[in-house]
Amino acid sequence: MTDTPPLLVRPAREEDLDRLAALEAEAFPDPWTRELLAEELLQPQAIVLTAGRPGGPAEGYVSLRHGGGEAEILRLAVDSAARRRGVARA
Repeated sequence: MTDTPPLLVRPAREEDLDRLAALEAEAFPDPWTRELLAEELLQPQAIVLTAGRPGGPAEGYVSLRHGGGEAEILRLAVDSAARRRGVARA
């Protein structure tokens, strides 16, 4: 049995931008900036979701675009300390 609370997946909000930018900087050699992430949140065809423990920071996030009955994952980043713990599967 584990005492780790389940992951909460929810839409990203403006107050998440600093954390998302930090995840980007850690995960990619060409990270999206805070400004690019803010623009992504405003796109009508974009879905940006965070995953983390309730009350804690986002441990990962995904950005995808949908349209025409399809969806495409644009970015997927997980905190290095949270990798291999199911965050990307959430």
